[in-house]
Amino acid sequence: MTRPRVLLMIAALVCLSVWTGYAQTQKPGPARPGWEYRIVEMKTVEGYTPAADIQQLLNQAGADGWELVRVSETRYYFKRPR
Repeated sequence: MTRPRVLLMIAALVCLSVWTGYAQTQKPGPARPGWEYRIVEMKTVEGYTPAADIQQLLNQAGADGWELVRVSETRYYFKRPR
């Protein structure tokens, strides 16, 4: 082999060993949290839900640790970490 190829191989081995050593010292990231879900359906009167009822639902759910993720007509979708 020629000298430049030998030097290139040595440099590649040094880089690989440094990268491997660095990777071994890293702590694994936090585990992904599991989620639990809740769907609440609000009753409507002629297609209308009073804002006070919706506000009460959202405040209570937030106090219990639920996060609103979607609203679909009369359904409210929540999630929170397990």
